[in-house]
Amino acid sequence: MLQAGKLNVRRTIAIVKQVCQALGYAHALGIVHRDIKPGNIMIAPEDVAKVVDFGIAHLDMGEDNNLTLANDVMGTPSFMSPEQHYDCMNVDHRSDIYSLGATLYQMLSGNLPGGILRLDLIPDGLREIVTRAMMPKPEERYANILEMYEDLVQFEKGGNASRAQAELDNISENDRLRQVMVEALFPKTVPDTARAEVAALYLPAAGVGGNYYDFIELPGGRLGMLVGNVAEKPNARSAIFLAVVRTAFRLAAQRETDPGKALAACNAYVSKEDFDVFAVISYVVWDGAHRELAVSSAGYRPAIVLHQDGSFENIECMGLGLGLDCDGDFATRRLSLAVGDTVLLSSAGMTGMLNIDGEAFSEERLRLVLQANAGRRAKDILTALRIALARFAAGMAQSDDATALVLKVTG
Repeated sequence: MLQAGKLNVRRTIAIVKQVCQALGYAHALGIVHRDIKPGNIMIAPEDVAKVVDFGIAHLDMGEDNNLTLANDVMGTPSFMSPEQHYDCMNVDHRSDIYSLGATLYQMLSGNLPGGILRLDLIPDGLREIVTRAMMPKPEERYANILEMYEDLVQFEKGGNASRAQAELDNISENDRLRQVMVEALFPKTVPDTARAEVAALYLPAAGVGGNYYDFIELPGGRLGMLVGNVAEKPNARSAIFLAVVRTAFRLAAQRETDPGKALAACNAYVSKEDFDVFAVISYVVWDGAHRELAVSSAGYRPAIVLHQDGSFENIECMGLGLGLDCDGDFATRRLSLAVGDTVLLSSAGMTGMLNIDGEAFSEERLRLVLQANAGRRAKDILTALRIALARFAAGMAQSDDATALVLKVTG
């Protein structure tokens, strides 16, 4: 179905409504398709949608049904309901509703519906339909496929499709702006540094994101690392402000290798500009020659150190955000590290990510991931963190950028 290219909102709704009707007929006969996805929706002339490939369909015949062995996994993982992943025998029509919601999600967002969902890429109104169809718990989804059909019909009324198309075009433009920003401002490589290895993880959320990270190679073989956020609803203005902060901070960091003094110099400059925006930053400087870490912060989360003996240390040294007070003061803390110690800088979106029960990932879970992977390389620690986040927040929309940097002392 998607081979013809990206579909517009009006055409998407028309196709999904037809699929709803086809599934309604199948469900009335007790048939659950179990593999609804774009590849199994064929578009005939005049945009007639046909649901195909009932090869793994499940016929609900009660307890005597032996057509499929219990605990078999059948279907396409990215589009399967959570219950189908565990036991495809014990699914009903609501599993198809989930899969159709996942199909609608991909048609509108262009993303595969696996792991953390980017529901922010879906226009308002349709977002609610996708969300309800894809609720992780079957009882929280539409009770039947015709309810989803009726919501789509109601959405079409009153020019909603045209408004949704305009919103989708704006979302796409914001995503393009984000890509330009990332290509222009974010590091293109992860640098090598003495007696340590570093790695970065960046999981963007909606539009032009507010998170930012950077590596700054400093005199004497030192390495600066920072994670920050522009404290405003993401838009073009905040992206411009971020570009100004990045340039000012890179210049300040080259002149002042002390993190607090670098933050103060950057702050003195950006505070004089009339942006009416501020930025928060955590900044550390690694001196591999002396195995020393210097830490400072402009209103952001503390650096976390997992020592090789298993103990944790939060490096607190809070100052005001950049751009709030031109005379702001920023303290610096220094500590010696040992081989095997791990340093983590992270954004609030990392610990604030929510699961289906409304629970936040939390610093406690973040620490558990660090502990469980303490003996691994820096990039492998962040891979484990990415997997843990995806599993924790599966099926939920990501509401904020999530960023993390890891420094692992190796020698």
